[in-house]
Amino acid sequence: MAQSKDTGSVMPPGPGVAEYLESHVMGPEGLSYAVRVKWEPWVKDWLVRSIPRWQVYHRSRLLAIAANELKVHELQYRLAQTQEFIPSLKQAALSQRQSLELLMIVLDTTKKYLHYDPLWRAEYIKDHINSSLGGGFRWRNALALSDHQWQEVLDLLKHNLEQLYRYVGYYSHIPWYTGIRSRSDELTSVSDTYGDPTTTDLLGQLAPEWYTTMTRSRIILFHPSMSLWTLFISQKAAWYTEVLTKAMEYLGAVGDYYFPYVLGGQIYIKAQQMFNSKQPFQANDGKSWESSQGILLGDYFRPFMVQFSGIPMLPSGETFTSMFGTLASIIATRKLGGTWLVLGDDMNHWGKSELHVPYIEYQPDDSKYKWILGVSFSADVDRPRITGIKMSMDRAGAMRPIHTIPGIIEQSIQGRTRDPRTRVAWAGLFHGWFGDKSLIDSLTAIPPGEYISPGEYIERMVEERTSSIDPYAWAETFGVKRIFT
Repeated sequence: MAQSKDTGSVMPPGPGVAEYLESHVMGPEGLSYAVRVKWEPWVKDWLVRSIPRWQVYHRSRLLAIAANELKVHELQYRLAQTQEFIPSLKQAALSQRQSLELLMIVLDTTKKYLHYDPLWRAEYIKDHINSSLGGGFRWRNALALSDHQWQEVLDLLKHNLEQLYRYVGYYSHIPWYTGIRSRSDELTSVSDTYGDPTTTDLLGQLAPEWYTTMTRSRIILFHPSMSLWTLFISQKAAWYTEVLTKAMEYLGAVGDYYFPYVLGGQIYIKAQQMFNSKQPFQANDGKSWESSQGILLGDYFRPFMVQFSGIPMLPSGETFTSMFGTLASIIATRKLGGTWLVLGDDMNHWGKSELHVPYIEYQPDDSKYKWILGVSFSADVDRPRITGIKMSMDRAGAMRPIHTIPGIIEQSIQGRTRDPRTRVAWAGLFHGWFGDKSLIDSLTAIPPGEYISPGEYIERMVEERTSSIDPYAWAETFGVKRIFT
């Protein structure tokens, strides 16, 4: 069962945008939108001229919006796509016995690492303070709980774990909370206007020229009973390492695998070493991975799934989401050699390519530009850099509420004022610098087990560490310091 609210939200302006005006209309075909953007001067006057065209647009983004009406489009799309893959997915899927054994590895290891650590609890809540817990609550509400109450929550989770052993392979009756996040296609230009929401026809009627229509999104499903586990696993790196190591041994994985959740920021050093090896590189993404992995993992993982039209789908807001997505990628590639760097459905491979299945999609541009985990190694393997100008931010906790009622909606989204130090720090990332250090030196500081999405980590890094560095160091070398004031 899934529950939903009639609300919507957008991401606030990105670091190179002062404000934008977003207009949209919901129709049977999806969400059609237009955007007017007030770019910061340094973006149009300097940045787009200082980097190659592909770096401006590759992995760029215009609008990120959550509108509940899009859920139907997304669900229909994913189910239809997965139906096409089912015969191929079942060929690679785990047998009943393998599925049960792998589940036992996950449950046994999780039971081993469950404990209450007040310091970790405080740190986790701080990092998720504005994120939703469901039911109208946010993580900030959890600050009111005492240590005794948290111990009671842990006892409840341990009881739930025993139920998973007892009723192995059963679907749950969790009333999932739902959300959705839609992202536009990559930019094709850095313009002030994308579409025209105020166009009128010959009769004077409003007839907007929409920039494009969003039809694809990412469905978000979450519930506290499936997300609170993280609060009681303070040794996340050890937990991930043990589960993934045992899984690879049990599955007999042929290739060499490396994982950001195990290596933390050192994963970028590994990628650098692999690119320097000159072996062929191929970037791949799992298609409709929320539902594809439900089939690959097998029937015994049903307690963590939600069922749509007979197809198990893994919710995106679980403690186990990234782990299960990674396990599914190992299952899909376990008979192939070479070196694999895997995060969820991102399967990056060095070596001879032998991957030819319909549920895994080759990414030609990511492969060409050696783009991996948020940065490109194409221009200089020893000094990777970010790509893609983001009109709107990456951080889910920063989303702004909007109206999604029927009819044409027009609303202004303003960003907070960013000081020159922050602007120059952001600009430096496109050239592989963070202050006087290379970007890769800064990224290697990500602790194992605390790896979040690359875009979100980079945004946090700029916000939290710019005050402690000299962000102008690289700009003085380029002679462009004044453009950011």
